[in-house]
Amino acid sequence: MVVLTPLGGHAQTKSGGAAEPDSAKHRWTVSVDGGGASVSDSTSIRAYGGAVQYQPIPGIAFGVAPSIVTASGRTASASGLGDLPISASASKTFEGRGSPELAAALILTLPTGKAACGLGSGHTNIGLDVGAGFAPTDAAHLSFDASRDLSNTAAVSSFDAPQSTWLGIDADLDVAPRWTLDVSLGGDFGGVDTTAGGPGREAGTGVSYGASESFNLTLDLTRRLAGDAPLWGLVLTVGTAPAGLSLLHPSSALRRQRGILAGGVAAARHGGRVATCP
Repeated sequence: MVVLTPLGGHAQTKSGGAAEPDSAKHRWTVSVDGGGASVSDSTSIRAYGGAVQYQPIPGIAFGVAPSIVTASGRTASASGLGDLPISASASKTFEGRGSPELAAALILTLPTGKAACGLGSGHTNIGLDVGAGFAPTDAAHLSFDASRDLSNTAAVSSFDAPQSTWLGIDADLDVAPRWTLDVSLGGDFGGVDTTAGGPGREAGTGVSYGASESFNLTLDLTRRLAGDAPLWGLVLTVGTAPAGLSLLHPSSALRRQRGILAGGVAAARHGGRVATCP
């Protein structure tokens, strides 16, 4: 499940939770990213794409995140468009100690990937993502989020197991001027286990550099902790979209991985296979 919109406060910047001026929020923002992951011992995936979002007013945003995906198995590979997520999000930052934040997003995922080749789910999916966060200090930010597919389809449009709920926690720290360090933990809970490995659990870390007030460069690394999560992952993101693919957390390694790579994972990872397509 993919989320394109930042929540106010810290999610608008890399340093201490100060929101950008309202005039700066009324704009289009764009990011470009590329990455890869070892999905299993026999399957790997690479993807290139980006996110475009528009904020007509502060706290409301609309976004889309296209990607081109290559999935490789033991004897075959497939390349093409991944599934296409489109989001509508609302967020609110409250005044007071810690600048508490709330946000929610509705995500429509269109089956633009070739499911028969191992790319995408082959189904239209609707998902809900909710989150909350706060800043315990000027240099730190902590957020929690949950996402779930509401479509009740048998196929999976992301890393998640069918009918499961993704739960994640993210923490970042401004370690130097313009530099932010992130640590992420997350996994599937509940749902239908279609693999022998069990529900996936992952950890991620990333480092972001704010080249300017709005232009960021981020490198993320992820690693399996348990179950059916990808063995490892790497994602590089550049652009003006301040939150990449996260509701609350501008530096979430796991969120960015799930965002760009999910379009080609479903078939290869949940009982399907990669097949060479014309």
